[in-house]
Amino acid sequence: MEEFTFYDLYYDAISGVTPANLPDNLQGAFNIFKKTFDIKTARSESGKKGGQKKKPLMTLAKIREDFPEITGNLSENNEILEGVNLGSLYKFIKKNEEVRRLSMYNIVTKFKEKQE
Repeated sequence: MEEFTFYDLYYDAISGVTPANLPDNLQGAFNIFKKTFDIKTARSESGKKGGQKKKPLMTLAKIREDFPEITGNLSENNEILEGVNLGSLYKFIKKNEEVRRLSMYNIVTKFKEKQE
């Protein structure tokens, strides 16, 4: 015996149905339901493919690990880091080799100056 899921039955039921074929009072409900169904279907397909992997958050430890030539040990709680996106800071350091000879504090200062 062949198995059917709700999605299979729903798809068969709505194929060929358009809001224009429905009475006015059902058109809005149909659009909402179809949009919700389409979103769930897309998420389901994404999940079958493994979805998108979330990027790990950037940390000062990762920056220090990837750029060992940077001097200074800046604390994660240092007020100079307030409002600084560490991912953008990482890209800034990667792009500008000359800043790698500075201390982390001076790199953040230059980064902030460039942002303004």
